[in-house]
Amino acid sequence: MLALGALSWVFRVAFVLILPAHRLPRPVVRGLEHLAPAVLASICAVELCSVTRGSSIVAGSATVGLIAGAGLVAYWTRNLTVTVFCGLLGVLLIDLVLL
Repeated sequence: MLALGALSWVFRVAFVLILPAHRLPRPVVRGLEHLAPAVLASICAVELCSVTRGSSIVAGSATVGLIAGAGLVAYWTRNLTVTVFCGLLGVLLIDLVLL
């Protein structure tokens, strides 16, 4: 596991040092701006599928409600930091109160 972490870190550092953002073509930079929301959406989709398939109705409903609420926060604020903070707060509340 440590070797995989080190390899991942080397790839990230090498990419930043060898090819800085100002040397990338403009379409690539525009595409990279959408990378973080796409990764978060995929994490949410995997979590939603796993919770709704193998858990209680309460946990599944709470998770679906939380993801819908995070989607509304993202739509209203257009701020990734606020959306992630609200989502983490919701997950914490679900874990401490419901589960």
